[in-house]
Amino acid sequence: MCCFDSSTISRTQRRFARGGWLRRTRAPAHPVARGKFPLIAFSVGQGVIRASDTSITEELASHGYIVALVESPLQGEMVLPSGREISDSAGRFGDPASHVRGVASWSRDISWVLDRLARNAPPSVTQVAHAIDWRRIGAAGHSSGGLVAAQTCESDHRVRACVNLDGGVGGPNREPMAEFVSHGVTTPILFARSQPLYNDTTLTRRGMTREQWVQRGAGGRMAYDSLAARSRDSLTVAFVAGTGHFSFSDAPFVMSNAITRFGGRIIAPYRGWEIITSTLIAYFDEHLNGARGALAAAAARFPEPTLERRH
Repeated sequence: MCCFDSSTISRTQRRFARGGWLRRTRAPAHPVARGKFPLIAFSVGQGVIRASDTSITEELASHGYIVALVESPLQGEMVLPSGREISDSAGRFGDPASHVRGVASWSRDISWVLDRLARNAPPSVTQVAHAIDWRRIGAAGHSSGGLVAAQTCESDHRVRACVNLDGGVGGPNREPMAEFVSHGVTTPILFARSQPLYNDTTLTRRGMTREQWVQRGAGGRMAYDSLAARSRDSLTVAFVAGTGHFSFSDAPFVMSNAITRFGGRIIAPYRGWEIITSTLIAYFDEHLNGARGALAAAAARFPEPTLERRH
């Protein structure tokens, strides 16, 4: 889940949404390439906007994937064409039980987008919609959006593989943050997890000992072991050393304080982006394009990622 409430980030996100910092490089008038291509439905994190994932989704598109960035009302900081802003200013999805309901609702929005692209695509995207290979559909997302992607894999049979970018599966008292956590997964899934590198001085400032930090990490691994035990398909966890929660977005380039304010040794923005996008693309290449061993090969290029297969 997102680490800031909407009042903290609204000014930053609004500038981001209106093109104040990051310019999209898309070319709407460029003809769609011939052939059929896999589609990735990408869900935004809670309290942020879809522009926050521009560099990651554009990299996916540059490797032959069609990407549909999906944001739902009250999930992110949505700005309508009219300029009206819609956000969850009341924090109604903050507790685990409400969050479970929110994830289920937002996953239905992804299915609605898939239905629309398949049957009645808007004229602005008709050419792209016709290029979708409906045998190769994936879902991905960051933070709460990663849980939405995973939930969509379980509720929509068209989605064959999914990636959760640092969306935590358990609440403060290990409550499930989405329905699939209680039941396990039946579709291949990759959990890409942040792994900050804290020295003892930083941990002391955070009110934690080294032993407590190690125990927290062990608890997280136990959560994935437990989820894997309830699952009927492959579950892979990729820990990326030197990353924070917002490393899995455009924040390292435009909002670095969202990561560095928590301390620790954080890898350089471009290197983190390269590792994360390479891992994401390799996973989908493996499961949607039949590229066996692509994920292991991508991880082997860097010392930071550690792959743990649970099923």
